[in-house]
Order: sequence, then C-alpha cells, then structure tokens
Amino acid sequence: MASFTPEQIEILRASPYVLDVSGNRLYFTVEFKERFWKEYQQGRMPGSILREMGLDVQMLGQSRVDSIAFHVRKQAESVEGIHPRRPCGRSKKTIQEAVNEVAAQNKSSQAADKVQAATITLLTHRVAFLEQQMELLKKTISAGSGRKSQ
Repeated sequence: MASFTPEQIEILRASPYVLDVSGNRLYFTVEFKERFWKEYQQGRMPGSILREMGLDVQMLGQSRVDSIAFHVRKQAESVEGIHPRRPCGRSKKTIQEAVNEVAAQNKSSQAADKVQAATITLLTHRVAFLEQQMELLKKTISAGSGRKSQ
C-alpha cells in the first residue's frame, strides 16, 4: 500500500469517521466500524459503503479498501467485538498468546494460571451478558409478534 501524501492526510483527517491517520496507517472511529459492518452484512460492497461515508476510494486504493473490510469483519466477529484502536496501533493478542507470553516471561506456571483464571472470569461475564441480551431480544420479538396478532 502506498503512503499517504500530506495533502491526503489532511483530507482524511477532515472526515468525522477518521480517528487518526499517519503516512501509511488509517484508524477509524467505532461509529465508522459499526456502520460499515452493518451495511457490509447487508451485502453492500466495501467501496460503495466508503464512498457513501465520504471517503475517496481511489485515494485509498483497492488493497486498502479490501484491508478495511477484512479488519472490520475480524473485529466484529471477535470476542471483544468492535472496539477503538489499540494503544500504539498494536493489535490485541489472543488469549492463548497472552497466557504463553506471561508463562515465558515469568517461567512460572502460577503466572499462567492467574492469567487463565482471569480470562475464565472475563469470559464468564461476557457469556452472562450475551445471554441477557439474547433474552431481551426474545422478549422484544415475542412482544412484537403478539401485537401483530391482536
């Protein structure tokens, strides 16, 4: 992918959907990612979505357009879901990578056990939250279908 010129950087910074931009990196807002993902799931093409959101697809280039679609999809389908960019642009490690890194640094299975326990707690809370969301959706659907039959 080609680097952005200073003029292109200024144009991109003017977009309400661009969180940050540098010579070769482009970071989008959570709002952008959520809207892009919603429209992408409806079958719209990435270039069309980006144009509608005021971004110049030719300036971005096809490989960057494809990369945007790939990364938004990857985030949306991850356990964490869509989120703002990571500090220093670093991508989030997988849970297993974090466990392995801690174990290697400390050379202690106790440290890895602590990380695994924290991970289990986090995932347990996430499952409970998703179950609550699912129940709310079921009730909403049920209430909506009940109104139609009356």
